[in-house]
Amino acid sequence: MSEKVVHVVGTGTIGEPLIGLLSDYKEPLGVNEVSFHKNSPPFL
Repeated sequence: MSEKVVHVVGTGTIGEPLIGLLSDYKEPLGVNEVSFHKNSPPFL
C-alpha cells in the first residue's frame, strides 16, 4: 500500500487546530504522517 502523508501549509487560526486534530486521529483516518510548514516573514 502507499503511504498517506498530509501536509498543512500555515499554522494560523485554522492550521494549528487542524494539525492537532489530524495528529490525534491519524490512525482512524488512515494517515501515516502529518507535517506542516509555517511561512514567516524575514526579520531585517
